[in-house]
Amino acid sequence: MNYVNAERTAADRRVELVQATHSDQAAYAHLVRVRAVGAEPATGAWMADGVAEASGTTYRHGEIHGDLRVVSFAGFQLEFQPRGLLLFLRNRDVPGFVGRLGTLLGDAGINIADIHLSREPDGDAIAVLRLDQVPDDACMGALLAVDEVIAVNLVDLT
Repeated sequence: MNYVNAERTAADRRVELVQATHSDQAAYAHLVRVRAVGAEPATGAWMADGVAEASGTTYRHGEIHGDLRVVSFAGFQLEFQPRGLLLFLRNRDVPGFVGRLGTLLGDAGINIADIHLSREPDGDAIAVLRLDQVPDDACMGALLAVDEVIAVNLVDLT
């Protein structure tokens, strides 16, 4: 997929592309928002009313293609690079959760390379962790067994 064939590829896959430009000062000079709408209204940890959404941008630091960043995900404002092995957690926002999460992963021999956190006022929180090792089924089960955890998903973008 590239700039030249994006529209055609999207049309072939029945994906509607909407391009909008704004003259006002935005938080990001270039922002791409991806919004997936289910055929039937559904809810889940990463979607609201059947809609899942993420936004991203690129920063230029002397690289040809820049530095890709996700800047919002599932309604939460946070920033992370979409690369590597990513663990997505949605949880209730309570004191000590991040410490328990780190201990659980550390006890399983899993190193956290990056951690990015965001929360809703008086609501849920989200954590996106870049991991150096793949959690086994027992570790994933232990994460889901934590009282504050609502959802856990592992995505491998290596």
